[in-house]
Amino acid sequence: MVRVNHDGQALEVATYGSTVSGILEQLGISTEGDLRISQSLDSATYDGMVIDVVALTYETVEYVRSEPYQTIYCTDSTLAPGEEQVLTPGQEGSVHCTARITRENGTEVSRTVTQERVLYAPVNAVVARGIDRSSKEQAATSQAEGSGEAVRETEPEPASTTPATEPAPSGNTFTTASGEVLTYSQKLSVEATAYSCEGYAGTTATGTTARYGAIAVDPSVIPYGTRMYIVSDDGSYIYGYATAEDCGGAIQGYMIDLYFDTLAECYAFGRRTCTVYILD
Repeated sequence: MVRVNHDGQALEVATYGSTVSGILEQLGISTEGDLRISQSLDSATYDGMVIDVVALTYETVEYVRSEPYQTIYCTDSTLAPGEEQVLTPGQEGSVHCTARITRENGTEVSRTVTQERVLYAPVNAVVARGIDRSSKEQAATSQAEGSGEAVRETEPEPASTTPATEPAPSGNTFTTASGEVLTYSQKLSVEATAYSCEGYAGTTATGTTARYGAIAVDPSVIPYGTRMYIVSDDGSYIYGYATAEDCGGAIQGYMIDLYFDTLAECYAFGRRTCTVYILD
């Protein structure tokens, strides 16, 4: 007896001197299409042989997954020891994923993510914790007594909030941060997101290799092949030179998707309003 496992059924056939292809033909099982057959089609059958016929199907799906946030703790001398106060609530990020699914006989066996695009970067939670002031002051007093210095507390220097600047354009020219003067024909205000093909070689809609500087656009707004220079409206981020080479289902109207080499860079960029200078 030869056993054939196909489409969730186990079929047994008595055969003498047949081949695997002959058995499958006898059972009306096609050998065309994407199949994985455990035995060679021209192999001679034998008593006790098991033939697995697995139908392979593939599907590309899109979905959105959440990106968890982290909690950062800091100390606050105005809080009681052990007391906590949330300074900034945490918020999960959102990532748009494109994946290729492989199914065997209708059951998913693998899922490979081919592209990820950050919709919203996660916002880390910031929590202040109270400290034991008596222990802190006692330690500070002991250290000061040993050195002969007066005891005092100092506030940390505030972090600089001065953004990276991009000089405002004059006429149809503007100067980059590096001092290069560029000529542009049009200036657009757009919403910019970020995506990456980290870990594999991606291909754009125009057939080029996905890479930094090759960005996704709505080609009805920014035609393929357009050269640009991109900077965030607040001047805090300069993407630089870019060419319109890709597109995306969610990139419609005055939206662009900036390519980065790593997902970490995508999360850092998040979603920003940017100015696009269409270069001559």
